[in-house]
Amino acid sequence: MIKKIAEVANAHEGSVDRAIKIAKIASKAGADAVKFQIYFGPDLLTNDHPRYEHFCNQSFDEKEWKKIIKESKKYNKEIIADVFGLKALKVAILNKVDGVKIHSSDLSNIPLIEECAKANLPIYLATGGSTLIEIKNAVSCLKNLNFNQEINLMHGYQAYPTKISNNDLLRISELKKIFGDSVTYGFMDHTDGSNSHAIYLPATAIALGCTVIEKHITDDRSKKGIDYYSSLEKDEFKKFVAFCDDVEKYLGKKDFIRSKDEEIYRANVKKVFVASKNISKNTLLNKTNLEMLRSPNIGISDYELIKNQISNKKILKGELISSKNFNRKVLAIVVARSKSARLKGKASLRVGSVTSLEHLFKRLEFCKNNKFIDEYVLCTTEDSSDDKLVKFSESIGIRVFRGDEENVLKRMMVAIAAYPDYSTVLRVTGDDILIEPNYLKKTIDHHFKSNADYTDAKSLPSGTEVEVFESSVLKFLLKWCVDTSGTEYLTNYITDNSHLFDCESLPIKTHETINARLTLDTEEDYRLINGLINYFKDQNKEFTYTLCDILDYFKKYPKKLDSNKSIVQKKIPKKFSTEIDFEGFYSEKINN
Repeated sequence: MIKKIAEVANAHEGSVDRAIKIAKIASKAGADAVKFQIYFGPDLLTNDHPRYEHFCNQSFDEKEWKKIIKESKKYNKEIIADVFGLKALKVAILNKVDGVKIHSSDLSNIPLIEECAKANLPIYLATGGSTLIEIKNAVSCLKNLNFNQEINLMHGYQAYPTKISNNDLLRISELKKIFGDSVTYGFMDHTDGSNSHAIYLPATAIALGCTVIEKHITDDRSKKGIDYYSSLEKDEFKKFVAFCDDVEKYLGKKDFIRSKDEEIYRANVKKVFVASKNISKNTLLNKTNLEMLRSPNIGISDYELIKNQISNKKILKGELISSKNFNRKVLAIVVARSKSARLKGKASLRVGSVTSLEHLFKRLEFCKNNKFIDEYVLCTTEDSSDDKLVKFSESIGIRVFRGDEENVLKRMMVAIAAYPDYSTVLRVTGDDILIEPNYLKKTIDHHFKSNADYTDAKSLPSGTEVEVFESSVLKFLLKWCVDTSGTEYLTNYITDNSHLFDCESLPIKTHETINARLTLDTEEDYRLINGLINYFKDQNKEFTYTLCDILDYFKKYPKKLDSNKSIVQKKIPKKFSTEIDFEGFYSEKINN
């Protein structure tokens, strides 16, 4: 049987009597359940959110909710509640609702999900604007708690109204492939209520296996009140399950690459962690002093990143939790080996007064001394050709890790495993010996400020930039990519799966950069770089030059840029796949 849920949302406009009236209309229209959104302004948004006052004005107090739910039960078989926080959940439980829904903005709110599970009621998880990883983590949380009630994944999101082409109903099929029979499926239709598609779309979702359909309902759409956009009136609601001939048009894409509208929706509603009370310095961060609220500012929504961290300063109640509130250690991994098809032994070539590898180490040492990074190491292969690199690096105090000759990611994980407290990793290739310390710091700062999973600085000249990864992302790729043999081209594993991660690029102004090839991979590259470093050596800044110095050099000697201009960057081979084994990933996590 298909459960038809009538969503009241804020159509009541803050009126208790109207909320009850709409619930009565829903029953007469044939709804199997009526759903209310229970929230309290301070538990939903930060007080500087532009819609803070709006939501405070629309919300009811505990006594009003008691009356609304009690009266609505007289007409409806089931009462379901959207709970936007622990206080809202408490109200729902006290009034004996028949199910709770967790909004997609709370999908990372593990403390709330854990408390919902204790209520032992059916749980509806909204998935709009969320990543597959977030959905999986929410389901896994419930499964790990041995939750034995129904879990329903509700596809769809509200874009006031949602465009027909953005319903992407094929995602329901993809969710079914991943989660199988471990959950049930539903569709929240937010199409324009005055459009005929608002009747036909649910039929398609049913054909795809949805057993729950949610539609907004109102008493009079012509008044254009709150949430009228996707609402149906009583007679329209009765046509809810009608079939249509345009099924193919509605199906949309099946991948989880979010549309621009969905990105806007995610940015507007996604909750982030804030301090639920004043937190003293050197205090453990966990669910006792954290809560999730919507905020107009960028914050952290990954509970795993915060929990059990120690605050490094006092945090005031309501303050957004950011990377500045706790210490995130940064590990720079230099990936280098002796074998090279185009420039043999390049790591041992002299540039200025030292080898190219030692030059890179000295640049990183400067970064470490200035606390831009916490540590740097060398990752090389177990091949005997790299014994010389290992011996030299260890002789100057550099810690060395050796691993798989071809699989760069596997090699890097050897080092990452040795630094379990380092959440952030820089990948520095042995070809990029001119890394710019100031922009390295800017890249890390941008990464932390954006709470990104991955950040690049690709607008800088090649050879001067680094890439920043969260170690959790690298672990995920190593374990769940179908083929990691091509991770010499690690960036592609990120860009090809960018819909799974929050990816950022360091903003670079035009005057801050130059179109130059400064990576060390050919004889022509070597002559250019060696000349550049010898120039700085003569100016007593062999290891301390900046990007500004590099730009000034090429302004003074512009023709030198032509010396390696004809070099063609190596093409990425097509022998490997960046595909993720989602079925294996989700089945393992959920079944375990």
